[in-house]
Amino acid sequence: MISRRFPTVLVAAAAAHACTVHPEQTIVGDFFAASRLRDLTALSRFATLVFEPRERGTIVTFTILGVSDEHSEGGLQVKDVAIDATVRTPDGETVQKPFVVRLQRRGRDSGAEPPAIYDGWIVTGVTDGPASPPL
Repeated sequence: MISRRFPTVLVAAAAAHACTVHPEQTIVGDFFAASRLRDLTALSRFATLVFEPRERGTIVTFTILGVSDEHSEGGLQVKDVAIDATVRTPDGETVQKPFVVRLQRRGRDSGAEPPAIYDGWIVTGVTDGPASPPL
């Protein structure tokens, strides 16, 4: 006989799964916030570039559509984060645009200590992206 609590536990587990936040949410959000302010000091700790507000606009909000599997490129671990973003363009228009944010970190076997923030991940690229998440 199935307990009456089983459906409740199942619903709670499904709700918790639906509300989970991608671990990449923090670094991507902090990157766009620091870029919006052109806070080069903050960005230098976890990014190699700025999402230039005067050229590309500012990210108002974004949703992570998907994250690629980590893979190795030249001794670095790499993953791509596909997002759908609300962008306020330099001319004041608000549009929805997809982007791919590239994250990198030194391989765990490199012997180098990762930076203390974001588990060593840094933002190394933002490209106009496809409307579907990476596989």
